[in-house]
Amino acid sequence: MIPVRQQPGDNPGHLAERPLTPMQLSAGRFALLLLPAVVLSGTGCASLGYYLQSIGGQMEVLGKRRPIEEVIEDSRKPAALRERLKLVTRLREFAASRLSLPDNGSYRHYTDLGREFAVYNVFATPELSLQPIKSCFLVVGCLDYRGYFSEPQARRYARMLLRRGYDVFVGGVAAYSTLGWFNDPVLNTMLTWDEARVAKFIFHELAHQKLYISDDTPFNEAFAETVAEVGLERWLAREVETLHAKRLLAAVQRERDFVHLLLAARSDLDRLFASSADVAAKRVGKKRIFETLHESYRALKRAWNGDASYDAWMHDGLNNAKISAVVTYHDAIPAFRTLLARAGQDLPRFYALAGDVGALPPVRRGRCLVRLKQGDAAPTDCPALPRNDTAAIHELPRRADALIARKARRRSRCLFCAPRHSRLPCRLRNCIFDGVNLSDRRSGGRDAVR
Repeated sequence: MIPVRQQPGDNPGHLAERPLTPMQLSAGRFALLLLPAVVLSGTGCASLGYYLQSIGGQMEVLGKRRPIEEVIEDSRKPAALRERLKLVTRLREFAASRLSLPDNGSYRHYTDLGREFAVYNVFATPELSLQPIKSCFLVVGCLDYRGYFSEPQARRYARMLLRRGYDVFVGGVAAYSTLGWFNDPVLNTMLTWDEARVAKFIFHELAHQKLYISDDTPFNEAFAETVAEVGLERWLAREVETLHAKRLLAAVQRERDFVHLLLAARSDLDRLFASSADVAAKRVGKKRIFETLHESYRALKRAWNGDASYDAWMHDGLNNAKISAVVTYHDAIPAFRTLLARAGQDLPRFYALAGDVGALPPVRRGRCLVRLKQGDAAPTDCPALPRNDTAAIHELPRRADALIARKARRRSRCLFCAPRHSRLPCRLRNCIFDGVNLSDRRSGGRDAVR
């Protein structure tokens, strides 16, 4: 994610105005499918201009692709670029062979967009809530943000939300994913990252292709980020020299420390907004929480020996949308870490268990994640945990493989669907993606698992 300068508006909302230095708290976190046919959000259906800029931007990315092998062999290209693409090739093979992630055409091409950011995501929340304003898309369902290839269009949309009193955050994004609909290329915008961030991005986005649940951004992003973290740990343990690995892991730990700080502030804000205090008192309390967050960050920097990696993000203004944009992607990670432990640290088993949780009705799914996050030995809202025997160890990977094998049959049958709710004419049922759709009659109408 890219931090931006936020300027107070005349109303209680705040708008992030200008991209500053790149800082992605979790690589690939803000994945975006950018060919929406129909959009619905708290502000109504998107205009034809939104669809056109999405299609045009995606076509630009695809039209400029070159095979990575071809770029590596091109002696006219900078040596640093060619070495970075060699790293991407190694990471891509590691993802398929060691992490059981999809072995397809994604991240086997390179595109130079000739600009700093690929897309711009707009996040918004009410003034006294951390609940994000959602945009709903054909194919991926509802997301906690809306993305634009055009920065001016993103900022016009943000200013409209600001005038309505929302807290608003605009982040320039260096890379995104179409979640397997296209063979996504590696972008020039992400090759300035260090090795750890490049690795996490690739692992994260391929994890979305392994499993994706309609209308549940926190589930999807926490699942993918868990896979990215585990993948990075295993990559560094096997592929990188010890001293270099220690430096990268230290940076990863600083990221975790920083996110923990934001999660604590989020908890304080949640308690404040849920209290019986009046609006004026809540505004005062919100300001104090952000002041305390700044103080805590200064203490954290001292523990980091003055490392200033997150200064730009912290000092560029804080609001609810900015906090929500980060914590959404981390809140459920402890639940998935617990699930991974139950799977014996075996990733194919973990994918199958996560698919079982994703197949639950939304309310029960949320309760299950809370139970797992709390470390419940026998979470009652979750599917039955696997038996700790040889049969169970082999059964779960087979189930995960079966989910993926069925996707091709589903994909060709469900290009267009009927509206889910007649009162929401521009929100259509998400019925296809890179996994199994469980929203058919046999599953009792539950959300899709992909």
